[in-house]
Amino acid sequence: TSKRLTLKTEKRIFEAYVNSIFLYNSETWTMTKALDNTVDVFQRILLRSMINVTKLDKIRNTELYEKTKITPWSLTIKKRRLKWFCHLIRLPEETPARKAMFEYQRKSKRPQGRPKPTWLSLLQKDLYNIDPTLNLNLAENIARGRFTWKRLVNCAMAKEAGSHC
Repeated sequence: TSKRLTLKTEKRIFEAYVNSIFLYNSETWTMTKALDNTVDVFQRILLRSMINVTKLDKIRNTELYEKTKITPWSLTIKKRRLKWFCHLIRLPEETPARKAMFEYQRKSKRPQGRPKPTWLSLLQKDLYNIDPTLNLNLAENIARGRFTWKRLVNCAMAKEAGSHC
């Protein structure tokens, strides 16, 4: 909150200390819309204090993100989830994380009631938002080519953030 620091320096400090700590291991989180919103609200509170804007000062969220040139944490988490999927697919099959993914996909009797959102169900939703024809099996084949997958994810996140790829 120091007024002697430039916005660029404050942004670097924010990304080094706050982003890295808060988003640690976020690629494995199971996020709901309400949780996404809560995370983004918390980030905006921190960003407003960083640029010394009080609650009385009216500033739109889009203006806040443009001024600080920081993306919402919900988009960052989604991008990290997609990147982690690519990494997970390229791991050897005997790796515990890869075994856990295959075990989860195995058919079994599920309990009564609405199923809780899982990491794979969120991933499938993210894939559908990228391209409605993209399913998990097709995504696995694309993810084996790391650069193609990276280009696909970056393009999808750019579209979601409101810019072109």
